[in-house]
Amino acid sequence: MRPSTRLGSLMLRRGFASSARRLDNYGFIGLGQMGYQMAKNLQSKLKPSDKVSIFDINPESMKGLETEMKAASTGAQVELAASAFDASKDADTIITVLPEPQHVKGVYESVITSSLPKKDRVFIDCSTIDPSTSRQVAKT
Repeated sequence: MRPSTRLGSLMLRRGFASSARRLDNYGFIGLGQMGYQMAKNLQSKLKPSDKVSIFDINPESMKGLETEMKAASTGAQVELAASAFDASKDADTIITVLPEPQHVKGVYESVITSSLPKKDRVFIDCSTIDPSTSRQVAKT
């Protein structure tokens, strides 16, 4: 049922239509307590044609998550990245979940100021940081 408003004999209708932009490649940086579970959940909800490239400074976390994701045999493809840059280079959406402001600044500086291929990207930061650092990184 469409919402409508009657104004005397005049009837107005409002309709909505949109097509969401398809994001196929995801970069996920930071696999701590929160990031590990978020990356696992994201991967399980995506289509098998999608790809999630994961990076953490702890290689055991990456390998453990990769093993869990592949054992589930559903969701997006999983790729281990050698660096934050590698996790980001092909990504349409880059998600960071990092513990400290200096980690967030370091990752975004390495990703944004590097030779990252130019294309539209969505950056989502879920880190436990102060608002001033978030604003500073947003200006980068």
